[in-house]
Amino acid sequence: MSSPFTVPPPTLDADEVKRRKNTLTMRAVVFFLCVSAITMLALPLPLPMPLRASVAAIDLIAALVVYALYRARR
Repeated sequence: MSSPFTVPPPTLDADEVKRRKNTLTMRAVVFFLCVSAITMLALPLPLPMPLRASVAAIDLIAALVVYALYRARR
């Protein structure tokens, strides 16, 4: 039975759906870039440590740039 006091769930417009999808995509990209940086430092790869550290730093900078661009577009 439906009560006259119940409110139907809100419907999402196309802009809200697109914004949520972009937010999810941005979070996934930033997450994987950070995981890549940590993995680069943690795994014993046959690369010199300064090279591994610079690649990890580049990954972290890329994550920051992606996040900054997302925030600027909002």
